[in-house]
Amino acid sequence: MNSQRSTNPYVPLTFSKTYDTFIYYQGHLIPVLESDIGLLNCLRKHRKMNVILIAHTKMEKVEDPSGASYDQYAPRLDKRVNGLIREWVDLIAFSTVEISRSTEKDGFKQRVVAKAVKDNTGNDRVLILESTPAIVAKSRYAGLPAKMPLDGEAFFSALWNIIYPPTTAVQK
Repeated sequence: MNSQRSTNPYVPLTFSKTYDTFIYYQGHLIPVLESDIGLLNCLRKHRKMNVILIAHTKMEKVEDPSGASYDQYAPRLDKRVNGLIREWVDLIAFSTVEISRSTEKDGFKQRVVAKAVKDNTGNDRVLILESTPAIVAKSRYAGLPAKMPLDGEAFFSALWNIIYPPTTAVQK
C-alpha cells in the first residue's frame, strides 16, 4: 500500500492503493508491506492501539512429506506476503458455524445430517484459536481457549484478562 508518510506518528495515514496494484510491480511488494507493517507497529506502540486485520479464507493443499496430503483453510493472502503477515500477527482466529453430525435411518439407508449447534444465547458461530490440520490458527496468548463462542465482548474480556491479569490485593 502506498501511503502518505510523515515523521510524526500521530498524523493519520491515507492509503491510496491496494495490494492488488502491487502484484504488477514484481519485487516491490515485500518492501512496501514491510514499511506498512512498520506503520502498524507505530499504531501499536505510540497510540496503544490494537490492530485487527480481517481476511477471507481459501482452501490450500498441504503436501505432508511424512504422509498423505490434505486440505487446509488458510487466510486468502498473496503467497509472497502470507508468511510475513502470519509471523507479524499475535493471533489468527478462524470463524465458523459449529455443526454436529448425526446419522438418520431413511428406510434401509443411513444418511448423515449436519445441524447447527446453538449455545444458550442462540449463537451458532464459534471462533477457533488453535491450529488443526484443517485450519490455520495461532495465538501468542497462553490461556485463551481453543474454541469459544463468536462474541466480541467475551473474546476481548478474555484477552484483556490474559494481557492484564487481575491482581489480588495484599491485606496487611
